[in-house]
Amino acid sequence: MKLAFSSNGFKALSSSRICGVMFYSTETQTSKPKKVKKDTLYSRIFKVGYDQNVSVVPILVQWAKDGKDFKKEELITIARNLKESRRLKHAYQISQWKVEDMEIVALTFS
Repeated sequence: MKLAFSSNGFKALSSSRICGVMFYSTETQTSKPKKVKKDTLYSRIFKVGYDQNVSVVPILVQWAKDGKDFKKEELITIARNLKESRRLKHAYQISQWKVEDMEIVALTFS
């Protein structure tokens, strides 16, 4: 049982008769800053999706043209994840592109 003050003293109120009160604020809520996603080779390749008719080679070429580095281990990890995702054609394209790229680098320095 709850008590409320009235002009002639305290008066008992049942909980069913008490109205809810909503509080409003004039302050604006600040939203949390959105997370900035890193632009990685992995994210670019996986954005292609499961469409095996789309080649990932242009993504690799563009990444290299932009002057961004990648390591052999990174390509192996991407190819392995593609293979586990049943994207075998994309995994093959990455491994084949890396072999051709390594041959070009070997010819350039010899």
